[in-house]
Amino acid sequence: MEKAILNYQDKLIDRISNHYEIDERLSNKDCQKLLLIEFNKVRNICKEKKIKFVYGQGKRKIEEQKRYELLKEWLNRLKTYENHLSVLGERNSYSKTDKDATFMRLKDDHMKNGQLKPAYNIQCATNGNYIIEIEGFNNPSDSRTLIPFTNNILDKYNGKINKIVADSGYESEENYLYLKENGLKDLYQTIKSWNKEKKKI
Repeated sequence: MEKAILNYQDKLIDRISNHYEIDERLSNKDCQKLLLIEFNKVRNICKEKKIKFVYGQGKRKIEEQKRYELLKEWLNRLKTYENHLSVLGERNSYSKTDKDATFMRLKDDHMKNGQLKPAYNIQCATNGNYIIEIEGFNNPSDSRTLIPFTNNILDKYNGKINKIVADSGYESEENYLYLKENGLKDLYQTIKSWNKEKKKI
């Protein structure tokens, strides 16, 4: 989704740059500023000439109306791309019906359908068989949820947590460094290559 949006945005910016014969690469913001200036010029001309816009089949639009509508369309499209990218943040996709949800490849259902579906990555921490924290993330990767989730736990319990038990899905160099820097020296975590290493023995 992100790649498609960036591709559409780049193509439109190139089209606008070619239209105004601009050699340098414009950003979305700079392109919007340029279009807004040109749009206001055309709108003022239409007001001064008291031009009445026509619509429908068989109606012939004059040049000012064509320019007005083209600039408005370009502006709206650039703003739409910008809004999409803002909602995405660091994600690659989001659901239009629930913008906080991310499309994730879930386990097959009873019909053996494993297609992408909007979902949340729910993290649950327990201590002595009691749930001490539960939180939903819109990132499908467990390794990228460990740091923000652990931060919340440490804040909530004033740093009383000193051990972390996690599976190999949370393994990353960044996570190891974070746990070490925060005094969580006892990390019980299976490395991703554990099964392969075990077979070698």
